Amino acid sequence: MKRLLHSAVRLFAALLVFSPLLPAQEPVTPPAPPPADGSPEPVVVPERVVTATRTSVEAEAVGSSITILTREEFERHQSRTVADALRSVEGLEVVQTGGPGRTTSVFIRGGESGHTLVLIDGQRITSPTLGSADLSDLTLENIERIEILRGPQSTLYGSEAIGGVVQIFTRKGSGKPHFFTAAEGGTWRTLRGRFGAYGAGGPIDYSLEAGAAGTHGFSAASSKSAAGERDGYELVDGSLRFGLGRDPGWRFDFSGRQTHSRLDLDGFAFGTGAVDDPNSVQSRDSTVASATLRRRWSDRWAGSLRLGTSRETLVGMDPDTAFSNFRLQTSLVDLGFQTEWMPAETDTVLFGVDQRWQEGENEGTFRKGVDSTGLFVQNHWAPCEAFSAVLGVRHDIHSEFKDKTTWRAVLNYRVTGWGTRFHASYGTGYRAPSLNELYFPFFGNKELKPESSEGGDIGVSQRCWEGRVDGGISYFWNRFDKLISFDSATFLAGNINRAEAEGVESRWRVSPCTWAAVGWSYTYTHSRNRETHEPLARRPRHRNMVWVDLVPAEDWTVTIRGRASTDRENSDDSAMDSYETVDVGVRWRVSEHWLLEARVENVFDRQYEEVEGFASPGVAGYLGARFDW
Repeated sequence: MKRLLHSAVRLFAALLVFSPLLPAQEPVTPPAPPPADGSPEPVVVPERVVTATRTSVEAEAVGSSITILTREEFERHQSRTVADALRSVEGLEVVQTGGPGRTTSVFIRGGESGHTLVLIDGQRITSPTLGSADLSDLTLENIERIEILRGPQSTLYGSEAIGGVVQIFTRKGSGKPHFFTAAEGGTWRTLRGRFGAYGAGGPIDYSLEAGAAGTHGFSAASSKSAAGERDGYELVDGSLRFGLGRDPGWRFDFSGRQTHSRLDLDGFAFGTGAVDDPNSVQSRDSTVASATLRRRWSDRWAGSLRLGTSRETLVGMDPDTAFSNFRLQTSLVDLGFQTEWMPAETDTVLFGVDQRWQEGENEGTFRKGVDSTGLFVQNHWAPCEAFSAVLGVRHDIHSEFKDKTTWRAVLNYRVTGWGTRFHASYGTGYRAPSLNELYFPFFGNKELKPESSEGGDIGVSQRCWEGRVDGGISYFWNRFDKLISFDSATFLAGNINRAEAEGVESRWRVSPCTWAAVGWSYTYTHSRNRETHEPLARRPRHRNMVWVDLVPAEDWTVTIRGRASTDRENSDDSAMDSYETVDVGVRWRVSEHWLLEARVENVFDRQYEEVEGFASPGVAGYLGARFDW
């Protein structure tokens, strides 16, 4: 069966390149948001999205729960990292073990961090050894937009998409050549600098952005268990996107991102938690790259072939502690083909094949690899402007366990002329065991089965007052089975846990006038371990985010953001403190070329912990400037 699927990939690739008979429609690249001009006028939802169906569709025709963040929002709110931008998204919780550079995880709708699939231009960045994505080094350099798709998505994306998908899109160059440079400094001797260029000419478009940052930081271990020794962080990263195309015939896209970081770590003591360690250092080098070839032969049939890879080397060094010295290397290679066929104007059929190879090495401990093949088909039927339905199914073949089949159904109905939309979805998902869970000495278990889930949502969205009021509310539920955890009976990893979560998520934006806008996102999550009946760790019952955008004068913008998290529990079932923070930012467009920025984070200097024992940043201020030409 696997040989047959491998042959199918090669056959489809040949058909894609050489066949003059195949009709095709290229998925349209999401449009670039308008440049930030300081105006808080209503943010218009981008016309098309990609992640929900793996094809380009109108955002209003999507029945899935999806949120879109744009570059204009990143710049207006002065966000610097992907994690910072994601904190405003409903149904999603970002958890960081300390300050800049520390492990940063994303939880969607009560799921585990390993239940969130993170993609950069279609390429997954999940660690094969850990089974989850760490966003600590991922800045917003050269990022155009982020789409956050909630609910089980394994039908289109396979393993890890058990709770949802976060897809990051690199900026596509356009217009005349444009260059910029920017610098920023602030608290904890923090310095940042970056340079970028983008543009297009003829069939070529390009974008490039590179940056460096450093901070003396603060102690990652909280003041409860540490004396306050500073933990510094250094980061150098760069991103490139290059496109070549002769529309509508064909298009080639390449994107790549390279990151190097160095981080001072704190230690851990049983019974105490995080403690100061002045000599522990960690370095990380990562590469993410993908190339996609798209071919269109007619208005009704298109195909694309994509090859991508993500690689990482993680090195720990500590002369005082033997187990803090390690070298981990991981690599992941994806080869995928998909084709879209429109048998009618109202019907789109998607068929695809994904092949994945994963390998991980813990130097001196183990070196293992696994591979998998996925075959999927989806039908998107829209008989009229008001109604659409999506039905999909996927079959995955994994080298280490039995085949897995998942499916998903989505409904969307728009009330014409009212700006009202009803949507509902239901699906199943799974997560394959990570290499550590399968092979790590004295913990791994080759008899593990995949984790599985089922979940759904139903909601309504409303846009009125010429788009000045825009938002929605949804009810969701998830059920997780065969969750992998440490089994005290065997002292190995085992499929011993079950969990469930349900709740309500809502997001609104109101722009009563041209100089003011208010946004609000809220998530209520009721989660529990179905074995112990206790709430899941670090999933707040209530989570609020409020932001206010103002234009007090021409060329000036002021942004105020506040977030609050309440009713949380730690992994030992003890209660965690609730917290709230407020950030304020100001931007001044001095001239056509110069922009000045200032912001204060955690204005009221709230002391809080997102993870027990690890400190979060106190009050901090930053000043920056940008020059465009």
